[in-house]
Amino acid sequence: MKSIIFFLLLSVSAVITQAQTSFDFNTNCKAAHEAILALQFKKAKTMLLQERKTNPKNLIPFYLDNYIDFLTIVISEEKNRFDVLKSNRQIRLNVLEKGDKNSPFYLLTQAEINLQWAFARIKFNEYLTAALEVNRAFKMLEQNQKRFPDFVLNKKCLGLLHAAVGTIPDEYQWAVKLFGFEGGIKQGETEVKEVYEASLKNEKYKSFRTETFLLLSIVELNLLNTNTVVEASILPQIAKESNPNPLMVFCYANNCMKMGKNDDAIDFISKNKFAKDVFPFEYLNYLLGQAKLNRLDKDANIPLENYLKSFKGINFVKAANLRLAWYYCIAGNKVKYNLYLNKVKLSGSSIVDEDKQAEHESEAKEIPNVQILKSRLLFDGGYYDKALSELSKTDKKHITSVKDNLELVYRMGRIYHKQNNAAKAISNYELTLKNGASYSYYYAANAALQLGLIYEEQKNIPLAKEYFNQCLALKNHEYQNSISQKAKAGLNRIKK
Repeated sequence: MKSIIFFLLLSVSAVITQAQTSFDFNTNCKAAHEAILALQFKKAKTMLLQERKTNPKNLIPFYLDNYIDFLTIVISEEKNRFDVLKSNRQIRLNVLEKGDKNSPFYLLTQAEINLQWAFARIKFNEYLTAALEVNRAFKMLEQNQKRFPDFVLNKKCLGLLHAAVGTIPDEYQWAVKLFGFEGGIKQGETEVKEVYEASLKNEKYKSFRTETFLLLSIVELNLLNTNTVVEASILPQIAKESNPNPLMVFCYANNCMKMGKNDDAIDFISKNKFAKDVFPFEYLNYLLGQAKLNRLDKDANIPLENYLKSFKGINFVKAANLRLAWYYCIAGNKVKYNLYLNKVKLSGSSIVDEDKQAEHESEAKEIPNVQILKSRLLFDGGYYDKALSELSKTDKKHITSVKDNLELVYRMGRIYHKQNNAAKAISNYELTLKNGASYSYYYAANAALQLGLIYEEQKNIPLAKEYFNQCLALKNHEYQNSISQKAKAGLNRIKK
């Protein structure tokens, strides 16, 4: 009898302990979440403080606190912030581990905190720890999916991870096998799209809308090589917002630029201003300067200079200085061209591809051919007729450098490709690949990638596979990470 009573007491105690904490994503937490994604961190912290007073047993504020740290770090890219804040990770995980294990938020919150810190660590070259955290997050999300198959929020980050598995280069497949990762781009897209649609149709998921805009556009434009949902749904949804937050503005402008809608990107960034209580998102200045330079605007230097003046982080600093060097090269100001080219060498880091490329170009000591440079920029802005016109002004007799000769043919291929002239595009790409494969310039590798994309679109799978593999076989060239990722994604899409 005593043992029965003791067992009952233990059972009641367990229930009471479990009831002490909960994962209540209530109205106040949703409002705080929206404020966080609007980069209104002070407002969000006030809301979370109130939630702790009103509902001290709710663990969701710990999860949302991590969003603030994560966004602060990845947007500012300041190493001192990262060093100060990273101890918060384990404190929050220790608290969340004591939560209600029967809640779908129990594993989700821990997984996303691990994933957020993994992305933050990548900014500062902590790759090993980041890989372990990604592995931990992946396992938690997959376990949560088995336990709660109808919990749609689980598919937000799980879908991104499943899609990313399909793009990992062959040299890193050992890590995929070691960690037991499985997935594919199509699977990931389906999962992220499900969360996106839920955020539009179901009010309780509305606060996740900004995230799903970003995640789905990453999967679609970067991995699937399409813009179906982005153009038909995401951009119109953001355009309808009366007061879009900075992340939405970034999403809209960045996607427009990738789709050749440069004017729309400039207009959207220019017309949306933010209050003083919004955490500064200086990258929008870089994006605006890039878009204006693509249009050859006379004032393209201003947002680029503003970015360098205000941004205290590490990435896109070399790239911004290189673009200013290009700006003054086009303007015929050799003194300032050399000034900013020298700044490329002395400032910023070489982690992202654009900064690596900037450093490479600054070391080459080759003054760009102005017509080819203008054509390159106009092409990036989607002004294909103008880009072709600039190339027609090039005096081929006076082009003596290998780089300029390769780039001229490559640029012709890119323009014809965008103008849907596949035959001429293929001819120029093949010539670029033939003549440029032995050089470190990115032209040959990207020509191989584009040939793969053309043949994929034409349903010629053997040739598509051949050129994607040729692209991957080319090593030690500019933009290698991003070009190889796209080739790997292409192979993942066409595999039987």
